Amino acid sequence: MVKLIVCILIFTGGCGVFTSSVSLEECKHSCESQYAGFKPEVLRVSPLSSASKVSGGYQFEVYVELEDNFGSNIKHPGVFRIEAYRPKKLSAVSKAERIFKWDDINAVSAKDNNSYWRDMMRSYSFQLQMPEKGSALSECVIEVTFISETGMLNTQKTLQID
Repeated sequence: MVKLIVCILIFTGGCGVFTSSVSLEECKHSCESQYAGFKPEVLRVSPLSSASKVSGGYQFEVYVELEDNFGSNIKHPGVFRIEAYRPKKLSAVSKAERIFKWDDINAVSAKDNNSYWRDMMRSYSFQLQMPEKGSALSECVIEVTFISETGMLNTQKTLQID
């Protein structure tokens, strides 16, 4: 009986014999469509982000989360652009005053990307310094832009300065 079952499995492809061939292009297209939902869809500055006054300026600890189509925090190669703005009071001027722009953070390579990733928090962590500019700040708007091959995402968060 066992021999009969083994023979049936062998002749019907039950041993993993792959009978159809798939071209590389078909495989690539299939993978692209399967993983389309796992690209970054949402960019968020975490509520754990903070800002504090230090001698000669300010120190920011900015945690950035990327979220896929299913609501899971993910890693993804790209470039982070972080800027600081003075909070805009009600006025006719539509654009807030930019105080500082940090150099773009290149997280494209696996090594660089992993150096900013905090697995326990499922977010990227950036320690940023800003010299004091003009009057002292009690709060600051942080704007983060994420640029990758899948597109560009943008978000803002107001941080209170301790």
